[in-house]
Amino acid sequence: MAFKVLVTDQFSPLGAAHVKALEANTIPVVYPDAPDSDALSIQIERSKPSVVVDTRLWSDWLEPEAAVDYARHLADLCRQHQIVLISLSSHEVFGVAQQTIGMSEQDQPEPDTNIGALLLAKEQEAARWEKSIIIRLPWVLDRPSGVLHRLCEALLYRGECVVSDTWRGSPVFIEDVVRLVQAMIQQIFCGAQNWGVFHLHASDSCSEAELADHVARLLQKAGYEAGAISLGALEQRFTPYSGWLKGQRCTNNFGFQYRSWRQGIKSKVSEWLEREIQMGRLVRAMSA
Repeated sequence: MAFKVLVTDQFSPLGAAHVKALEANTIPVVYPDAPDSDALSIQIERSKPSVVVDTRLWSDWLEPEAAVDYARHLADLCRQHQIVLISLSSHEVFGVAQQTIGMSEQDQPEPDTNIGALLLAKEQEAARWEKSIIIRLPWVLDRPSGVLHRLCEALLYRGECVVSDTWRGSPVFIEDVVRLVQAMIQQIFCGAQNWGVFHLHASDSCSEAELADHVARLLQKAGYEAGAISLGALEQRFTPYSGWLKGQRCTNNFGFQYRSWRQGIKSKVSEWLEREIQMGRLVRAMSA
């Protein structure tokens, strides 16, 4: 039997990374010709994939009804064609009161924002199909305009970065998301029957202050002067949502090994600096 994977969004950094990884592993991968339900239906009918990876995590927030309708349509198609569904979600399904203690897969989300309610509604649609996997992500540091980008901007261009030492996260990178999804796909192809909610996170957590301090040190080592880091009250937190996820289902069910959030962050800071230099916003440091 020939296995094939459909990725719902090949244009975003998250979707493009999945497509690239699948192609590198010589796994046939397809995607809709347009970002709508009709194109999705046509591609599923045409290609008959074994697994669908829904990477439309950060899209459609301006049209909540369209996002939920798309998730419902996708779940229905997967059920109709007996396709495994892997849907990416976020720590933002948990409310502020929940997020200060770190949440596991067993904890029930109680969103208190529009984005959180939308993501939970999309999760619920995916969960209607029994062969579905929902992966909640913590802070994804290198997402477009994400935490790492905003920290570097504040430290280099604004002269001060106000953070909280109690607001915590267990951050990862896009490559960690891809690594987990690839591991799941390979084992599903081998017959794994592990469904439900899974939390991706780093092997260790950090406060906003710890993360900011680490980034500032990397900027300084690269030859730049980083601004001051100030501690503020919880209400002055730098990130709008805590990203502190816990849980061991990825390891217990798929043998996935979590990595420290420090692993790989130096190269991501270097990549950010290089992009700023290429855009003319920053002058290359004379020495590192």
